[in-house]
Amino acid sequence: MLKLPVLGRSWNKLDGCLEGTQGPLLSKIYEWGTNCSDEVPNVFLLLGVSKLGKTAVSHTVANFFHEQGRLGATVFFDSNRSKSSENFFPSIIRELSAYHPAIYEKVMMGLKKNAKFLNDPPIRQFDFLESQLFSRLTMIGPIVIIVDGLEKC
Repeated sequence: MLKLPVLGRSWNKLDGCLEGTQGPLLSKIYEWGTNCSDEVPNVFLLLGVSKLGKTAVSHTVANFFHEQGRLGATVFFDSNRSKSSENFFPSIIRELSAYHPAIYEKVMMGLKKNAKFLNDPPIRQFDFLESQLFSRLTMIGPIVIIVDGLEKC
């Protein structure tokens, strides 16, 4: 496994929605995340004021896609932990690398080209993800990445 920083905390099935709640919303997210059509947006953005249950929904969705073998990475920002955005993309890269060997290989090739990646500002880290990983990777079906609590960063 890559020795990249971990930001926030991981998903937890026990932190998910109570049984029987959020059904229509969860169905909509599950449908989005399992649809392979090019017409489906790449991003599902769940917005709302604090304390509406977005984090519980995120944990439930993470569990669902984990069971489907489609959960590539999660970052749950926690106000009690590091608020640094500098480790955001390295955290995602670390989890994606653990998710699939092909991703690990692409990341390692990219890191050989840019060994100072961890010192780059977040916008260049994103460019690394896009140019060295996502644009060159062929996977069958969607890979879900969940980011929760970004405003706490």
